[in-house]
This record gives sequence, structure tokens and C-alpha cells, in this order.
Amino acid sequence: MKQMLTTKSLDAMPPATAKRYEVRDQKVNGLHVRVSTTGAKVFYTMVRPNGSRRRVKIGPYPVVSLADARRRAMEIARDVELGEFEKTPEVPEASTDTLGEMIPKFIELHAKPNTKDWKRTESVLHKFDGLKDRPIDLIRRQDVSKVLDGIIANGTPTRANRALSAIKKLMNWCVMRERATSHPLHGVLHDQFNPQMTAFEGREFLLVSLLTMGNAFARIETNMRGQVIGLYPLHPSTVTVEKLDTGRLRYRLTDPSDALKLTRNQIEGDTIWGVRGKTEHEVAIPIGPTLQAALDAAPAHDAVTILATSTGTPWTYNGFSTVWHRFKKKLEAEGIVEPGLTLKGLRHTVATTLREAGLEERQIADLLGQKTPSMARHYSRSANLADRNRITMETLEQENERR
Repeated sequence: MKQMLTTKSLDAMPPATAKRYEVRDQKVNGLHVRVSTTGAKVFYTMVRPNGSRRRVKIGPYPVVSLADARRRAMEIARDVELGEFEKTPEVPEASTDTLGEMIPKFIELHAKPNTKDWKRTESVLHKFDGLKDRPIDLIRRQDVSKVLDGIIANGTPTRANRALSAIKKLMNWCVMRERATSHPLHGVLHDQFNPQMTAFEGREFLLVSLLTMGNAFARIETNMRGQVIGLYPLHPSTVTVEKLDTGRLRYRLTDPSDALKLTRNQIEGDTIWGVRGKTEHEVAIPIGPTLQAALDAAPAHDAVTILATSTGTPWTYNGFSTVWHRFKKKLEAEGIVEPGLTLKGLRHTVATTLREAGLEERQIADLLGQKTPSMARHYSRSANLADRNRITMETLEQENERR
């Protein structure tokens, strides 16, 4: 099959059903992409050095972009024509250090000086001995996944999580020491975290989070080719970690931004109107006695937002998350709440309370903004949304009083 390859067409290529297939590029002679049954796409070019056909591997997409693949294919063709082609490496190596060489260096220079359980780290890293001869730059996610799947298959999912954590730390350490310059995160960790944060600031934020709260998280932003172009640090208190039946971990983010962005002009009478960012669903929050008491107790301020800091300025995401974490720890110390409380957990508590009180799921969903209505029904629903939610809020108030 031959066609004009584009980034869009490459992204749309389905996995092979039984046997891998090839699509040749109309623009550059010899260039083609192979698609496997797993959906992996790899660029190759076909040349004839000394009259014999040879297939040369260029690299996997999207790690190697279409433009780079075409450029490399033309360079190889030129070398063949000039008689300079001998054996083109299948994938360019940006680092000569192998995993087997870097593990002992990582243990001696980083793990031993900084962690007490470095022996455990060393032990779990040996689970990757099958990759020890592989250059650091050429170790891909699927390589690590195969090792982790093997550990899980042996009935030790917890050890798989430890192994994943250890290999991530090692790879990040290699990036910072310029040992893995083609690592997907090298650019953001070394040059620029995101448009608002330098690499140094981003690393410091994650390090402080790790040291003070035991975890560090960041939202990864990628471009259309799957390349990492930004890391946005998240406050650990907004991230919930769940352990799946397979032993893998799932991370859920609870974002308080919707509430923090509410402005005074969104209050109409005894109702706060807003839109939930996650679902784009219109939300009407009747101001009941409990909410009114909380608003009255808040310090007076001149900010345009309903919620503000003690200095009268609108909350930032990280600022609110930090204060929430401190407040939660105080409540835990006083025995008022159990450890592990999250903002998502509070939403769940509200939903559970209302459900136990006998309200329908649709009523609860309206209050929590859990479903996007179609535009055809938007205005008809909005007309009585506040009234219906007022009944829901009154039920919640009564249940809280009863309990």
C-alpha cells in the first residue's frame, strides 16, 4: 500500500489484525512504516547498496517524527549513491551507557547517600537485568512493561510497583546527569518544565513535595506526536492513588479549580451558578444555612472571586492545596476525620448521604454536575434546575442535622 504519509494518517493507522502491514510513502522513495498487531509503528527505508536490497530501520513513531524519518531516509539514500553507505545503525544512539553500567553508579552516587533502604532499591533494579546490555536511551516504556508484567505474573504485584518506582528514579537521575539526552522527559526536566516554570523551579517543587509529603506528581502534556512538551506539578493532596486488582496503581486528580474560580457575579439571589469544568455541565448550588454560615464566617475581602485567601487575594491552585493539606492534617490529629480524606472523598460523601436519604440519582447528579446535558435541553433544564437543587440541598441539610 502506498500513500502520502502525514502525521494525521500515521495516528489513524489501526493495529494489524493478524500480520503486520506496511504503508509506503509517496513523497520519499523507499521510506515506509510498519504497523504491528500491538499498534506500534516503525519507520524503515529500502535501499540497494552494491546492488542488493537492504531494509534499514530508522526508528519508532512518534519518537521519530515523520519529518525526521524523511530526512533520515534521504540521507541514507544519498550515502548509498555516493558509496559511503556501509551499515547504518538501526536507531541512533545518544548514549553509550547501558542500564547495567548505570545501576551501580546510581546506587553509589544517589541511592546510598540519600536513602536508607538502598539495598532494596538495588535488589528490585536487578529485576531489569534482561535489559542490562541496552543503552539507557534505547529503553522504552514497552520494555519496562514486559518486565513488570513478568513480576506480576509471578504473584508479586507489590514488587512490580517497587520496581517501577526504582526504574523511574534511575531514569530521571540519568536525565539530570546528561546520560539519557534522548529520554522523553529530558527536555522538560533539563530545559523548561512548562511556559510558566523553569526546569530548576519544577524540580525543586517536586523535590519539596517528595520530602515533605512523601509523594510528587505532575500532569504530563504532550503534543500531537506524543512527545512530552510540559510538566505541570500537582499538589500531592489533590491526587488519590488507587490499587487495581492487577496490582497496578491508578492516579485520580481532584481539581478544586472550579470552586476557586467562582466570582461574586455568579451569585443570583440564593443560588450560586457555575459550570463544572470536567463535564461542562451547568451547576446550580442553592445557598443553604450551612453554606451561608461558612460564607459569613469567611474574612471580608475585595477579591472578585467568592473565595479568597486571608490577605484578600484569589486562591491559586497550589496555595489552596497546601492550606487544605495542613487543615486536613489538623483534623486528623484531633481525631475529627480519618486519615486519607480527599476532596473527591467529600463529594462522594455528599452523594452517598443523599442516596441513603432516598433521593434519585438524577437529582444527585444535577447537584454535583456529573452529566453534560444536550444543547437542545439546556435552557429547559436550566429553568427549574435551581428549584430542584434547592430541594436536594434541603434534604442534605436535614440529613446532616439528623446525623
